[in-house]
Amino acid sequence: MINLRVSLLAVVLLSFQLNAKPVAQVSIPQVSQQEVLEAVFNKIERKGKTIIVSNDAHRAEFSAQGIIFKPRRGPMWHWQLAGTSHAIQPVVNGNAVDYIHGDYTERYLLKPHSIEQRFIIEQPYKTNHDLFIEGKIKSTGQFETAENGWLWRNPQGVVSLGQVTVFDAKGNILPASMQTRAHYSRIRVAASDLKTAVYPVIIDPEIGSNDILLSVSDGTSGLVYRTPAISYNSANNEYFVVWEKRTSTLSEIFGQRVNGATGALLGNAVRLSDMGNGSPGYDAGNPAISYNATNNEYLVVWSGEDNSGELVNGEFEIYAQRVNAETAAEIGVDMRLSNMGTNDGDTAFSAVSPAVSYNITNNEYLVIWLGDDDTAPLVDNEFEIYAQRVNAATGASIGNAIRLSDMGPDGNASFSVRDPAIRYNITDNEYLVVWSGDDNSGALVDGEFEIFAQRINAASGAEIGVDIRLSDMGSDGDVAFGAFEPAVSYNVINNEYLVAWFGDDNSGALVDGEFEIFAQRINAASGAEIDGDIRLSDMGTNDGDSAFKAYTPAVSYNSSNNEYFVVWRADDDTAPLVDGEIEVFAQRLNAGNGAEIGGDIRLSDMGPNGVSGYTVFEPDVSYNATNNEYLAVWQGDEKTGSTFNTEFEIFAQRFAAPAVLRFVNASPSVSESAGSIQIEVQRAGDDSNNIVTVDFSSANGTAVSPSDYTTANGTLTFTAGVNSKIFTIAINDNQDIDGDKTINLSLSNLQSSLGGIALDLKRSSAIVTIVDDDAPAPVNAAGGGGGGGSIGIISLIALLLSVLAKFNIGCKKL
Repeated sequence: MINLRVSLLAVVLLSFQLNAKPVAQVSIPQVSQQEVLEAVFNKIERKGKTIIVSNDAHRAEFSAQGIIFKPRRGPMWHWQLAGTSHAIQPVVNGNAVDYIHGDYTERYLLKPHSIEQRFIIEQPYKTNHDLFIEGKIKSTGQFETAENGWLWRNPQGVVSLGQVTVFDAKGNILPASMQTRAHYSRIRVAASDLKTAVYPVIIDPEIGSNDILLSVSDGTSGLVYRTPAISYNSANNEYFVVWEKRTSTLSEIFGQRVNGATGALLGNAVRLSDMGNGSPGYDAGNPAISYNATNNEYLVVWSGEDNSGELVNGEFEIYAQRVNAETAAEIGVDMRLSNMGTNDGDTAFSAVSPAVSYNITNNEYLVIWLGDDDTAPLVDNEFEIYAQRVNAATGASIGNAIRLSDMGPDGNASFSVRDPAIRYNITDNEYLVVWSGDDNSGALVDGEFEIFAQRINAASGAEIGVDIRLSDMGSDGDVAFGAFEPAVSYNVINNEYLVAWFGDDNSGALVDGEFEIFAQRINAASGAEIDGDIRLSDMGTNDGDSAFKAYTPAVSYNSSNNEYFVVWRADDDTAPLVDGEIEVFAQRLNAGNGAEIGGDIRLSDMGPNGVSGYTVFEPDVSYNATNNEYLAVWQGDEKTGSTFNTEFEIFAQRFAAPAVLRFVNASPSVSESAGSIQIEVQRAGDDSNNIVTVDFSSANGTAVSPSDYTTANGTLTFTAGVNSKIFTIAINDNQDIDGDKTINLSLSNLQSSLGGIALDLKRSSAIVTIVDDDAPAPVNAAGGGGGGGSIGIISLIALLLSVLAKFNIGCKKL
């Protein structure tokens, strides 16, 4: 799939300045390994005045008549800037091709998987007219409108163009609109917004129709990137993706920062683990990650073998590393969390498959893992789930490890657990830990795996109740059917969890060996199941065919739309896919009632369509509340540009959540003496051509109108290209010492010309706090000598006389 992008990123420094002095405030970026590889895997040559760029994915021809894309699989696609009075010849600029125009540069960045189109405005915009950039399009493909852009399709593939996003040099998003039809595209940016921007400004109509390559390989034999995990950082609007990098001599944990607004990589990948202190043969794997909003840190955990102390090669324990979320710098050194077995030095006992969740109430983490311990009455190879509380501010362990699961009778290694997952519940200050377990409770028998859960008191680490069985795959007592690899997410609006897993069931027309994705809603306050198991995936044309399967779900909760987004890896035969071609799929789920929203969505594009042998593993997903979108990551096998078949890399895909209208800040505050406060309302993820209106209103909280503030009611109109509106509330300073007060705000009656937008369920209301800034005068009842604002006895008498006089109380002269 070829993706065309027009990008506006402040981090880019133009090496070519048009009619201008160099921009002093922007530093020259370092050349990353990714950029080096992009140059290596794109062949650039000239034929006359035409520049030809070719690689395994496509061929592109740049001339005065524009650019012609000839993808490996897909239609020819031609784009030319409209309205130019004279022919402009392209020039090679490093790993890019530029067309130099009077007010901006039209740039094409040469990527391994695509060619990214950018319009870069280098100098402040001075005219009063809005900026329009229009291109003429010709293609042999059939035009269609897609969810996140537009496609030109033929039987072999597609060329895609995405929605526009505009950024200035500080990363601020500027309102913009884009219209696209079969034969033209038109971008509009308002002059008023360009005049307030920080330059350079870059325009990007691509939200990410194409997979993003996160790891950087040099083609070394035996190099594999695997088991990615992801967390979202709300403070910096970034993701941090971690994975295991495995070579013939080492296996360690690395992390990569990703811009939450654009999907761009921030800096290079950083190494986080240090197993064996540089000695080969000591490995780290299976990382997990959680974000700490209080300290703006991540905690990354993994299973590793180390040679510190009495530990020996082959003895796996759980380790952790604190990471500065703003810079990705390590905080301190690797920390060991688990202690499996009686003594170090015994490889018979180990800890693997960690997971972690952050508790913002107590500012601590709970790290869980699958462990083999010999604490009586347990025996070797009797795996159970363990947990360790960790102080989030210091990284210190809190107390000892806690055993959570109880599968089968103790002392019997035939019953075991696998695949633990965890999520924190802020409403009840609890965790829910889930796993796939082999138990003998009820009619279950040895070898029959189902999904179980355990509630944990987040303040103390104590278990709440006993293990809860969640899944019902096949008939009890039949080991042919089972449930594996659960994932869990918490819904703060309905105070529920959603637990998803892949399972082999015989419900309906399903048959043994036909794995699909299932889910179960859980009442977070009680642990009780809400209704029955829900089937989410539909792999293959018809039920009853075990050739098509779904595995390894991950789930994320979206509080803006009150929905879950579940992703998984699967083998499907929906054209043009064929049996054996594994891709990443997703399903949206209404979090209020568990109903599916639409059908399965394909997210990944590994290898050419219709060719088996390209595959994906270990998907994960995180929700970005700032931009109202998801980022899915996975381990994938691709053969394009810098990647080769059977060489696994880490990929990502952005997916826009349904558009919402919301308050930017749900809990603003203002000083009583400020006089007023401005309230910003924003639309996120919407078609910029959609004309939207919404009513806003204020109501008394503890503040009372009109004595504390002036009531604010009205209607906001978002015209084409406008994504932010502001209204003002007047604040009255009463000079009284009466404490902080609150005003309740709400949005209602949303109307739109094109539909497809709703009120944000978490941020359609807001509470303004009026901060009382009237302080009492200090009083020194003892009186005495001196200044410092103290009130002596004479001053107190004078004050008393003035009070008596105010109430016309007669006094004798003292």
